[in-house]
Amino acid sequence: MREGVVESMTWFVYSPYEQEISFYQTEEAAKKAFEEAIEEYRKESILDGEWDKAVEEVCMGRVTHEVELLPVVPDDLADRIECGMASEGDEFAEAYVKEA
Repeated sequence: MREGVVESMTWFVYSPYEQEISFYQTEEAAKKAFEEAIEEYRKESILDGEWDKAVEEVCMGRVTHEVELLPVVPDDLADRIECGMASEGDEFAEAYVKEA
């Protein structure tokens, strides 16, 4: 997620049909996209003669938290360098829930 998405894009829709998550500024825009995602499955079900079970994975929600990557130094950095799994100057990060 890019910086500030919670403030500007507070709603999301996930559709396995499109294999993506999309963000929206308003609940109304998200609801429209949510209904359109279900409609794609409906069209396919008419052609296939049955519903794709993945339709149950379509979801809409409100963004409440963001994740940010913060730099860390692994406890075993010296071991990683010695084994060739890392080099001096390599950057490491850990994902944390961004505090409001």
